[in-house]
Parts: sequence; structure tokens; C-alpha cells
Amino acid sequence: MAEEGREAAKRRNQLAAIHVAKRELRLTEDDYRALLRGLAAVESAADLDWAGRQRVLDAMRKLGWRSGRVRSRPAASKQSTKIKALWLELARLGAVRDASEGALSKFCFRMVRIHRAEWMTAKQANVVIESLKQWLRRVKQDEPVS
Repeated sequence: MAEEGREAAKRRNQLAAIHVAKRELRLTEDDYRALLRGLAAVESAADLDWAGRQRVLDAMRKLGWRSGRVRSRPAASKQSTKIKALWLELARLGAVRDASEGALSKFCFRMVRIHRAEWMTAKQANVVIESLKQWLRRVKQDEPVS
């Protein structure tokens, strides 16, 4: 019976960690449900078995979530706004063929292995911002003077 109590406590802790990760990654409800469906074919974390809970937690770690007390601060909304603004400016100048969020997501993933600016730490966001600024400088240097 004591073993059942320990298993139930582990389950509660894992479910709590999943919900904390969801909040800290700022996942929308739709993104969260899609993650659960894609990884474990369930609609609710309560329906996950042990292996499913592990898969979901591993996926959240790959998205940038870190468990424990020491956490990097998430990128401020100003940083994610700056990333989007630089991306759109590059698109306006013709340096980016696809100005969509999806294209920006792929660019961010290539830079820091995180798809969305909102999920990045401040340090990761700075890497992306500085890269976009350098790209913008190169594009503006190559612009013909009218």
C-alpha cells in the first residue's frame, strides 16, 4: 500500500511539472493540446501513463523548459517584439522571401534550437536579435543609393 502512495505522489509531481512547464513556456491551450495529442494521443495530461508523462516532459525540455529553482529568465515581450520587427523589416527590404511566423520560427530554431521567441531565454533572444541586426546591416549596405 505504501508503494501505491509513492506512485501516486510521483504521478502528481510529474503532472504538476507538466503544468508548470506549460505555463513557463507560455504554451497556448491549442499548442499544449496538440503536444499531448502528438506525443501520447491523449487530450489531457491526466490520461498520460508514466511513459507518456516522460515523453511530454522531455519534449518540453527540448522547447527550452528547465525544471528546478534556477531558471533563465524568459525573453521579455519587448525582445520577442524586437525579433518580429527586425524580421518584418528584412522582409520589407526583400531579404526575407517569407515574412510568416512559420519562417521566423524556422530561423529561430536554426539559431538557438527554440522555435518561438516567447519561449527563449533573454540570452537566446539576444543571439537572435544580434544576428538579425547584422543581417539588416548587410542588406542596407548592399542597397543602391538613389
